[in-house]
Amino acid sequence: MLKAAGLTGVMVGLDHYDAERHDRFRGRAGAFDGAIRAVLSAKAAGLAVSLSLCITRDFATAESLRRYLNLACQLGVTFVQFLEPRAAGRYAGQDVELHPEQLQLLDEFYLRYNSDPAFADYPIINYLGYHQRRMGCFGAGNRFLYIDTDGDAQRCPFCQGKVASLLEFSMEDIVGLLQQRGCQAFETVRMAGS
Repeated sequence: MLKAAGLTGVMVGLDHYDAERHDRFRGRAGAFDGAIRAVLSAKAAGLAVSLSLCITRDFATAESLRRYLNLACQLGVTFVQFLEPRAAGRYAGQDVELHPEQLQLLDEFYLRYNSDPAFADYPIINYLGYHQRRMGCFGAGNRFLYIDTDGDAQRCPFCQGKVASLLEFSMEDIVGLLQQRGCQAFETVRMAGS
């Protein structure tokens, strides 16, 4: 039904290659199996499928990344999105940012798996953190923003902090406010013409 309405792809959160560890991370038994079923159902419906992975300090090892990308390849997904943890949501107030050597490891996997012919059959890795450290934030009204289920405009889904309500302000005003306040994690670099 959603495909008939124009949906072309879905992103499924899968935060570990191991079912037990994924379920523990998500706080719900059966979450891993549900995510795998979602991937397979979406593929059967002819949708492009990507996986979203929040890479914690414990997970940021070469072995974990290899095993995860092997699973993604076996599932036949199109993309894998690498996300870095932020001190928001259940991590609010916690020191969860990755260490420099772990960020370097992610950079290496991002570059190698996307460019080495040996990994041509693997999914493309989408890793905004790689570019944000070099070019600045893509969110905060720069290239995207996030409106949550309450209608509140946030800089992005990961660096939360309500800026304004879509119920009270026009989208143009909201984008202006987001651009004024910028990103709390990365410098916000404006695109030409914005």
